[in-house]
Amino acid sequence: MRASQFLKDDSGQFSSMRLIGVLVISTILVVWVWANISSGQYVPLGYSEAGIIMAVVGGKALQSRFEMGPDPSRYTRSGHADSNY
Repeated sequence: MRASQFLKDDSGQFSSMRLIGVLVISTILVVWVWANISSGQYVPLGYSEAGIIMAVVGGKALQSRFEMGPDPSRYTRSGHADSNY
């Protein structure tokens, strides 16, 4: 899977929510790893950082839920309601 495919939503368009999520999570993890390496010891991930990561992942899950509705199996790959349903 290429990075560009990961950043596309179910309709095949680029998703700004996915891009922001990847940027936020990767920034937090890079800073955390850098803090571990520079201090020379294990520094646990704080509650605030873990909360931000949970908020990003949860926000994306809620967005998908409200865009697709309660039963996403009735939607086609394009994101539109299936006429045969």
